[in-house]
This record gives sequence, structure tokens and C-alpha cells, in this order.
Amino acid sequence: MEINPLAVLDYAGIGADVFWVKDAGYVIVCTVVAVLVFLTRGRGVHQQTLLWLDAVGLCVYACVGAAKSLSLGVDPVICVVMGALTATFGGIIRDVLAGVPSILLSRELYITPAIVSAAVFIVLRTVGMDWTVATGIAVALGFFIRAGAIRWKWAMPAFAPPKGK
Repeated sequence: MEINPLAVLDYAGIGADVFWVKDAGYVIVCTVVAVLVFLTRGRGVHQQTLLWLDAVGLCVYACVGAAKSLSLGVDPVICVVMGALTATFGGIIRDVLAGVPSILLSRELYITPAIVSAAVFIVLRTVGMDWTVATGIAVALGFFIRAGAIRWKWAMPAFAPPKGK
């Protein structure tokens, strides 16, 4: 019996192809960019610029992941989760490779804008709004939250155990 390697990689069980396995162009582009970043060590790119670009990418990819899941007939709640995972997984890998604590473990608003973008996109698409308009609105709302975290240091409240215990 022959095993389809793409079927093995379909861990979510939703019947979606692992797109980058079928087209080496994605891996080639990522490798070239990684080598360029390694060689230049980030010279010439301001850290704030990277934060803002990451904020845009976070919200866009939340919508992309949610849209892909929705197109495969996945439950809308799971679409929001898949959108948030799609948006934040790259940041987790970045933090691990950079040897820094993950931003997801901090109080900073990072996954919240991704969840907002994905949820707003799914709600707007579910009520029939055009996907481009839904994406624009969802990205803008998520970006507003992430921008607040960057600009005004918005953060989640810290956990405080009950007093007297």
C-alpha cells in the first residue's frame, strides 16, 4: 500500500494540501531572505519599522488563515483559532531561533489582535460581506489594537493571586 505523504501531513484532518510541499518556490524565497538577513545582521532596518511591518503581517495572516479554513468548510469558531495560529506561529519560531522569550508569553497584546482580525473576518464573511471589504475591516481593527500595544504600551493585566492566600 502506498502512502500519500501529503495525507500524512494533513494533521488537522481538513483535507487541505500542504501548499509549500508542492511548490519549492516558497522554501527558496524564505531561504534567500533568511540568508540575506543573516549576512546583513539587520543593518539598515530600524527595529520600529520591523515592529510595524510585523503588526500588519500579523493581522493579514490572521485573515488568510481564517479564510483558508472557512473555504474548507471548517466550523467558524475553529476558523478563528486557525487564523490566530497562522498569524502567530511564525513569531514563535522567530523567538525560538533568536533565543528570546516568546512574545506570546508576555503581557503585550500580540495574539489578541490576531484573534480580533480573524474573528471579525469570519463574522463579516458569515453575514455575506465581500471578502476584500471584510479583510480590510478585520485587518484595520486588529492593527489598531496592535498599534495601541506598540505606541501606547497597551497590555493584558498581570495575574494576581487572591490576597490572603
